[in-house]
This record gives sequence, C-alpha cells and structure tokens, in this order.
Amino acid sequence: MNALEAVIRRGNMMVVPYIRGSGVHNDLALSVIYNRLKSEGLWEIVFHDNPAMDLHDLYAFFARPTTLAATMAIVESDEFKDIAGMAWLADTVCCNAKLNRGEASFFFFRDYQKPEYTIPFGHMVLDYWFSVLGMDTIVGLTPSVNRTAIIYATRLGFEKVGTIPSYTTLGDVDDAVITVMTKKRYSDVRQSWAKGK
Repeated sequence: MNALEAVIRRGNMMVVPYIRGSGVHNDLALSVIYNRLKSEGLWEIVFHDNPAMDLHDLYAFFARPTTLAATMAIVESDEFKDIAGMAWLADTVCCNAKLNRGEASFFFFRDYQKPEYTIPFGHMVLDYWFSVLGMDTIVGLTPSVNRTAIIYATRLGFEKVGTIPSYTTLGDVDDAVITVMTKKRYSDVRQSWAKGK
C-alpha cells in the first residue's frame, strides 16, 4: 500500500484518502459530499472564495496536481458508514527537494461538529499529512469572521502568526488569519495529545 492509499483508524473512526476514480472512496463519495454541503448550508462557508463552483468544478479542484492529501473522515458502525467531513492540502509545493508545504482546509458536517469527532479526526489527518506524506509546513488561511475554524485550528495545535489584510471573502472581503503547523511543532503537539492535554 502506498502513502496515498493509507488508512488511519482509531476506534470507530477512520481517515481514508480520496483518490479520484479509485473504487469505494471515489467520485460517488465526492458527489454525496457536495450535495450534503449544499443541503446543510455549509458550501459557501467551506468554499468561501469561490462559492459559485459546482460539482464539476469540485471534481476538477480535487484532480489538480497541487491539491494533495484529500482525506475523508468516516464514522463506522455495524449498521452504516457515514462521512463526517473532509480535509485537504491545496497549493502543495516541494521546494528544492527540501521542503514540502501546503495550505490546509477542514470541514465537518453538522452532526459531527462536536469535539468528540473534530479533535480525533484532526489528529488523524495531521498524522497522515506529517507522518505518512512527510509534509514539513502546513498553513491555514481563514477568514477572520470564521472564529469557529480559527479556534479549531489552535485547538489542534496550529499557531496563530498574523493576518493578511483584505485577502479572502466570506460574504464580504475579509482579512485572512494565518495559522501554521511545522513538523517540529507537530511533533511537540503530538506528545501533548499522548499525555491527554
């Protein structure tokens, strides 16, 4: 199994890669995700910079070579599997074969917007990005009005390092809050997870 096929599982939760056209976790899942984002009123929040995208555009977005490590968070029981959310790295770059970096995005459907889901899934996604894929630095660029997402990033251990004025939109033009997770910070934060902090 290669890195892009790796599955991380903890209890009844797992993180699986979305690989276009790859069997069970494929384009049908992305169609379900698209329809659910729309029905739950989350589409404009998640894709705030381009809410006019449609399903075809979403397929194209996840097919871009620079959109890496798209993963689906799945809750599994004896009766069903349910997609809880998704995370991905956009604009991934390998700089001079020395540095792998990307821009992180997360979302969770409304039934799973609770710490008992969001925190473990966040940990599993970070494990996947840093331990499996070997990322060095991950940044988040979040509209400043999306306080919930900023709080979530800092709870996962991302460090808030500043803002970029008039950089993004969520309705109106807004500042982007910059959060960062480096491989070193991830290693330190991961130790605190193990201690239950």
